[in-house]
Amino acid sequence: MRRPAFCPLFVACAVLATGCQQLFTTSLGSWAAREAPPLPASLTQADATRYAELALTNRDTKLAAALMPALNALVAENSGDPQLLAAAAATAGVATGLDDALATALNVVGLQALTSSDGLTSEQTDALAAALASVSVSEDAASIFGALATANASDLAAAGATAGTFVVAAAALLIDAAGGQEGIKKLLDAATDNDPSIDQNVQSQVKRLRDAASGQWPGDPLVQALTGLLPALSS
Repeated sequence: MRRPAFCPLFVACAVLATGCQQLFTTSLGSWAAREAPPLPASLTQADATRYAELALTNRDTKLAAALMPALNALVAENSGDPQLLAAAAATAGVATGLDDALATALNVVGLQALTSSDGLTSEQTDALAAALASVSVSEDAASIFGALATANASDLAAAGATAGTFVVAAAALLIDAAGGQEGIKKLLDAATDNDPSIDQNVQSQVKRLRDAASGQWPGDPLVQALTGLLPALSS
């Protein structure tokens, strides 16, 4: 398996670790550094946004996942609110565990192997696919990503969304739809346009999300990194 002359995993991990800061203009200070308190039974929009800030700042996958039902309901109830959708989609991206999976893959496969012109061995490819197999998109996260796929990218950008908001959604949907390690290995090495193993609705959403990211933010390093890692995103 051939790899590009840069390390897409390294770039993706670095951008994901810092990109959430672009979404909110205020600092959470010491409150964000504390462990998240238990979620109340019901959340107002202000509460949900506050918890989303915490989940994004700390890259807290469990908190982000716990917020999905409330955020999905709020997005459905406030379909004309791009700021809410931007926050919900970014939080859904954390909830999928994609950045955790990328960090695991980087640690397991190693930077030297990923940047080598010799490409990955079959064992390293298996390890990379196994790490990515931990990515999971819940029904609520998928619904939020669906709303994102049909939204106006320029409106979302003005509301604080980044290229990562869109391309992480695309990558997570594609990885989740691959159905496990063997399917993910195909994503790492080939295009999937009209692949019967990938749901056609998912393929359509992935294409819209990818096109929005590359169109609104041309040359973005995270878009380049994830499409370098997953050739299927470029198809």
